[in-house]
Amino acid sequence: MALLDREYRNYAVFWPSNRAPLTAQWDQVPTRRHWRPANLLPADGSATLGGGNGYLYHVPAMHGPNPPNDDRARQAYPAICPRCDEDRRGRRLDTPIRVMRTGFQKIAQVLSDALLRQIPQTAQHSNRKLVVFSDSRQDAAKLSAGMRFAHYRDALRQSLAQAIRTPGRGTLAFQAQLAGQPLDDERRRLAADFAATHPAEVAILSGAALPALANLPAPGFVNLTYAQAAQQILQRGENGPFELPRFTVDIAARLLVRGMNPGGFSGIAKQVLIWYLAPVPRHI
Repeated sequence: MALLDREYRNYAVFWPSNRAPLTAQWDQVPTRRHWRPANLLPADGSATLGGGNGYLYHVPAMHGPNPPNDDRARQAYPAICPRCDEDRRGRRLDTPIRVMRTGFQKIAQVLSDALLRQIPQTAQHSNRKLVVFSDSRQDAAKLSAGMRFAHYRDALRQSLAQAIRTPGRGTLAFQAQLAGQPLDDERRRLAADFAATHPAEVAILSGAALPALANLPAPGFVNLTYAQAAQQILQRGENGPFELPRFTVDIAARLLVRGMNPGGFSGIAKQVLIWYLAPVPRHI
């Protein structure tokens, strides 16, 4: 593996923690290894031994006049994790430390998403398609399942971010639209989004704007009129808090509009899809 080619002389491993390592020193082939208190300066990336904000993987023999020639002694990574104390001495992959990297599947998913957005979409050619292939059957199988799941998670995050904004700014934008105030493009989009995903609140706000309904009991709000319920909705839109169940319904609606199962792709998710789609027969 490429990460095992890195040598101690060129790379340093720093553990940013105020906790002491579970194993502070050990012997390995047969060189003594240590986790030593050290200080890291984020401004220039330099690390020095003694006190500070963490621990440095230190092999004293490598700093002497006659450093060992054994490849395992020169390896940049420790065999024992300072946090969980996993000991990988004597194993083929003899370090629990891994490099930070983006997997092939995620790279393919992000690039595919970007490429699809770049492919022109017209009325005559609306079915955009992209083929991702690999000469490895194992990679192809992982891409097939992994890209679909990664795309679902990204869509879920995007829907959550939009759902969080809509009950607040969307409520106020919709009320401003009802009052006939001029809106910029962003506020018009928020108002339309709120109207599409919060029909109950829209009905209350719209009813409160009508003199004939303003003083009548509001459905879904105990002992409140349309005007009082609308005031409560607006106050919540400006100051919160927002109930989590409202977000789940909002997110599910957004995913359904995109033709995606709100529950994912498992067997349970199919039952969730039937429950969500009962009133909206779309993309089963």
